[in-house]
Amino acid sequence: MMIFNGYFCGKIMRFSTPPNTVTPPRIGGVARACIKRLFAMSAKLCGHTHDGGVGGVNDTNIRDTKYNKRSRCLMKAILQRVSEAGVTVGGEVIASISRGYLILLGVTSTDTKAQAEMLVDKITKLRIFPDENGKSNLSITDIGGEILVVSQFTLCADTRKGNRPSFIEAAPPEQANALYEYFIEYSKGKFAKVAAGSFGASMQVGLVNDGPYTIILEAN
Repeated sequence: MMIFNGYFCGKIMRFSTPPNTVTPPRIGGVARACIKRLFAMSAKLCGHTHDGGVGGVNDTNIRDTKYNKRSRCLMKAILQRVSEAGVTVGGEVIASISRGYLILLGVTSTDTKAQAEMLVDKITKLRIFPDENGKSNLSITDIGGEILVVSQFTLCADTRKGNRPSFIEAAPPEQANALYEYFIEYSKGKFAKVAAGSFGASMQVGLVNDGPYTIILEAN
């Protein structure tokens, strides 16, 4: 007879398996209750649910949770290929560009300058402008394109519960503005022109989306 002794939740468990069998050991009531409690605690901390059985965690829920955390906790940029775009505040046009990108930037509470640099570097290299054969093969630097950057904290919205978005993942205004300004500063010299909206202001953003062609980028 094979014997396995172990401690679990302060109780001693004893598993016995008859010879020449592959039947898994039975788990006692105390151990089973402890396992269920651990699963419940894990579900509460991670924000997902389990199958409820002792056999294991629902793999789909684990993947979904990892995806949700990754998507909610990183700097985001909505990149729109435009033929022209502009920002108006109080009836006055404060920024405009011709051919290039309108970039809506969402800054989260965990972001740093490294994430801003990563996004800018990626944006300079993306090849989504058509070449002479009409294929998306040219980068914005290849065509001498311009960018217009607009702060958009609503990109950090969490809409999984209820009908009112939560913005708890969005960076506080001071942090968000600092990284927004750094994003703009780091972009200078990499594009033909860098224009920007007014942080925190009520803006009217106009654009002509060329395509349409819109991409969601995340710093990772």
